Amino acid sequence: MAHHPHTKSEIVTAAETEDVDMPQKEVLVGADVDDDEEYSLPEQRKIIHKIDRRLLPVVGLMQAVSFLDRANLANAAIAGMTKELKLGIGNRYVSAERKYMGTF
Repeated sequence: MAHHPHTKSEIVTAAETEDVDMPQKEVLVGADVDDDEEYSLPEQRKIIHKIDRRLLPVVGLMQAVSFLDRANLANAAIAGMTKELKLGIGNRYVSAERKYMGTF
């Protein structure tokens, strides 16, 4: 078994793991994801928390706006949009909805 020069992981093939159904490829076994030469574990956690504090509110706001848009499209259809735009013929509403929702 070969050792990777930068981690404590072992590289094995599928045959060595006794899984005959898997194709022959190398698999990392016991990878130590916290083994970083540049940042210590507390520094890594601090960086991850900083990214989370900045990213999660934005992603949450985007999800809320997406939900509101989806709900408003259905409410507009109920309020008469399909009659005014003649979307009740065939699958026009479904086609318009898929084109609009495809951006999400």
